[in-house]
Amino acid sequence: MQFREIRDTTSVEFEQALRVYSVSFPPISTRPADRIRNMIDSDGDYHLYVATENRLVVGVSLLYVFHSLKMGLLDYLAVASCFQRRGIGSRLLQYTLDRFLHEISDPIGLLIEIERERDCSREEQIVRRDRIKFYQRMGARILPDVLYLLPPQYGTNAEEMYLMLMPMRRMCSLSKESVIQYIEAIYSKIYGYESRDLLDATISKLPNEIRMASIESKDETS
Repeated sequence: MQFREIRDTTSVEFEQALRVYSVSFPPISTRPADRIRNMIDSDGDYHLYVATENRLVVGVSLLYVFHSLKMGLLDYLAVASCFQRRGIGSRLLQYTLDRFLHEISDPIGLLIEIERERDCSREEQIVRRDRIKFYQRMGARILPDVLYLLPPQYGTNAEEMYLMLMPMRRMCSLSKESVIQYIEAIYSKIYGYESRDLLDATISKLPNEIRMASIESKDETS
């Protein structure tokens, strides 16, 4: 198993990575392939990492580094279905974290957008909860006080998500002002979403201190 960054968006590996990306999440949660390609071509802070086996891309992660905020966003992490349950996701996430730490000194942490376990089938609920538990095992915590609204990729409806943080420092909470900055940066840089409606809806419900919690006990600070 090999791990590396891809910046050549005309390569075979890039096309393989896009296929893994496109089939791993529902369309409402993914962006058009052309936008991924354009961001990698035009923005040096956006990174595509892959896990390959016998020259076949079997895992993909997308990372955005917000240097001025000392924060990163794990945009996506996925492993091809026939290669799951082999520890590839954990190793690819660790590789992505290592690259993040190489990109920025003294980082605060890595943000992760996660689908909530409601308004879906029972089978999909299990998949989503397993995904949350995976990130928790890797050190991430939910920000339960944040009503995070994913800007619509198709249509007009935003999707309510969890926002998780994998801290790189010892901490148990974040300030309201910092969380607003992070969400505003994600909306602008990742989604090109400049309207204030979703951000204002989130701000209106935020306490001054944002707790970090586990999925098993979202009312207790971890």
